[in-house]
Amino acid sequence: AYSVRDEEVGYCQGLSFVIATLLIHMPEEQAFMLLCKLMEDERYLLREMYKANFENLQMKFYQLNCLIEDNLPDIYAHFYDLKVECHMFASQWFLTLFTAKFPLYLVFRIMDIFLYEGFNAIFAVALALLKCNQKDLLSLDFEGVMRYFRVNLPKKYLCEDHADELIQTASSMKISGKKLKRYEKEYLIQRAEEEQKETPLQRLEADNKRLTEACMRSEFENEILALELVNDRIKLKGNLHQAEDQIEHLTRELEATKITVRQNEEHAIRLNEELEHIREAFRDTCDELQRTQTTLHDYKQICSQLNHQIDEHKEKYVQKMESIHNQCCESCRSLIYSSSSSNVSTPEQETINNNNNDNDNDDDDLSSIIPSAIVDRLHRVEIELAEKKLALTEALCENQELMRQVRRSSSTINESDTISLSSNQSTNQNSTVSWLSKTVNTIKEAANAANRTKTN
Repeated sequence: AYSVRDEEVGYCQGLSFVIATLLIHMPEEQAFMLLCKLMEDERYLLREMYKANFENLQMKFYQLNCLIEDNLPDIYAHFYDLKVECHMFASQWFLTLFTAKFPLYLVFRIMDIFLYEGFNAIFAVALALLKCNQKDLLSLDFEGVMRYFRVNLPKKYLCEDHADELIQTASSMKISGKKLKRYEKEYLIQRAEEEQKETPLQRLEADNKRLTEACMRSEFENEILALELVNDRIKLKGNLHQAEDQIEHLTRELEATKITVRQNEEHAIRLNEELEHIREAFRDTCDELQRTQTTLHDYKQICSQLNHQIDEHKEKYVQKMESIHNQCCESCRSLIYSSSSSNVSTPEQETINNNNNDNDNDDDDLSSIIPSAIVDRLHRVEIELAEKKLALTEALCENQELMRQVRRSSSTINESDTISLSSNQSTNQNSTVSWLSKTVNTIKEAANAANRTKTN
């Protein structure tokens, strides 16, 4: 768009880098207006630098050369000895405003200074670049200097610390406008004198010589670039082969890892299913155990009530016998006592011990004292109690077996939990086994006694 607007300048390759930097920060319309301002405003006057003959650019090279002589005399003397001229390294700096090879964060900061101070900021940044790299430049020859400007210098400022140092150095550079005006007058006078002294033939010969030297330098730089390109291609091919081998190796490892993960997932699913089945069985057993304990508690209450009734009948019997003894005479009392002593005294003592020992003599005496219906009911309750105790014992055994299965399954999933569980369960298992053996023996004795009583 600008080349159409300003046909005298037209399209310039260096200008595209500046436009690209502006487009990163603003819309196209604003970037176009700002570019027009930069090209035509007196503070910047970029338009003069981009004209076809580049006369203004040559004047800026002369100004930069004079600034280097005033501020960096060592660099000036070294470049003079090597015949390194400013246009060899500064042409790209000025035409692109340092936007071509330097990193964006540094380019943005340079553009900010340029928009605020004008073209003097470009001279300050150029001097700062030479000052910050003075030690390296003084140690290089002509080819090394040109390579340093082309390759090493942009790479150095990929580090933000070096960029900060460059901006601080550029800010400390004092570029006087009066000096630049004086250098401009000197350049114009020198240029006019050269034009007066030189004949057209001499001028053409000088231009031809200058262009020949520039062509030779360009060919030399092209050869260096071609060599670097070949080396880079060789390195890239080697890196590509290494990367392909590494990708193949990683692909095989990835496939093996996927298979292992899939197998582990399937194994974990099976373990979870088994654990869920064991948990369901454990819950069912716990529910059955709870129901058995509830039933046992109910039978214990019934036995307690029957024992209470037996005690009441005993008291009534004793009271009745005492009343009969009191009403009878001595001869009748002795007769009653002699006939019933074997049936009364012994049952009283053995009935007291009936809570812990169920023997046959005690049941016979109770049958003579307590109604037969109550005795039969008591026997039935005792038999049911023995059966419930046996069922409870079996349920406890099943519970112990399920607990062992749960522990085995848990050990497969979590080994650390198995160690702690096995240490705790070993103690509980020993106590549980001893308790179960005692309980079974007691229940068997009670069942045998109940069966003998029922038979009698």
